Amino acid sequence: MNYFKEFPFIKEDIHARSLSFFFQDKLMGVDRKMIDELRRVAVTEKKNARLCIHTSPEDDLHNMIICQHKGTYIRPHKHAAKSEGIHLIEGKLTSVVFDDAGNVLKKVNMTPDTVFAVRTEKNYYHTYIPTSEYVIYHESKPGPFIREGDSIIAPWSLDETSENLVHFINTLISQNG
Repeated sequence: MNYFKEFPFIKEDIHARSLSFFFQDKLMGVDRKMIDELRRVAVTEKKNARLCIHTSPEDDLHNMIICQHKGTYIRPHKHAAKSEGIHLIEGKLTSVVFDDAGNVLKKVNMTPDTVFAVRTEKNYYHTYIPTSEYVIYHESKPGPFIREGDSIIAPWSLDETSENLVHFINTLISQNG
């Protein structure tokens, strides 16, 4: 598909694992039309999608506008050398931070009108759970992107094929944090 036709400076990264689009111009801003197009891409393709405001995976700062569907499972993980922050633009999202044993240290139910930004320090396991039909948020963290070893998966976390996954997610959403 040819998305972002109205924005010739945005190109799809055909080598990315997920639907990813990169700015080609370093001096650009994000507007509502771009966010609407990102949502259209994600809804049409029935996949999560990201618009990378940075121009390359090698850039030293990564800023991404991400659209994720309800039911998306981001396996709890941590980054040994990177903190990250997110700013919720649309929808509802639950941010959960864990200790090394998998106990919940902090849970934040986010909406654009209540808590709309969180930061997760390096070396803390965390996950984000969309609780509305879709969410759109801005994620910011240091680059460059390192495919192997950048994210350390929590050894106690369930994989995507676990029959207990729905229960695990619902428990995280419902418990006090």
